[in-house]
Amino acid sequence: MNALEVWCLCRDRKVSLVATRPTLKYWGPADVLPEIVPMIRCHKEALLDLVESLDGLPVEDGPFTPYMPPVSPETLHEWQAELAPLVARCARYRGWGEDAVEMLVAALYRMPVYTVWIDLVSYREWVARIEQEEVKQ
Repeated sequence: MNALEVWCLCRDRKVSLVATRPTLKYWGPADVLPEIVPMIRCHKEALLDLVESLDGLPVEDGPFTPYMPPVSPETLHEWQAELAPLVARCARYRGWGEDAVEMLVAALYRMPVYTVWIDLVSYREWVARIEQEEVKQ
């Protein structure tokens, strides 16, 4: 059995592997570990390389991992700070009360980070349309 086969067996048996060099951490069902741990130890170096190379990649039955441009926490905070007044502007344009606007803005900081960039682009466009309409009036 090679490292890839051990990794697949671990995945099938619900054993998780995490590479933190120089150690390879594992956990899973107690009844499965006695069978798999000797194989993990036998292929430790190759499994470390394999687990590191697979880290962060989506798997066919894994969670949905939407695209987001890689950004620093500072940039993300800048985007959120820019998005908040845009959302407030659009909500007020739609006639929402101040309490609702405050709730919307507060929710911006709890929303999934991958939506911030998408929403920022969308709300920039929406505010530009609102401003164009106001100029016409």
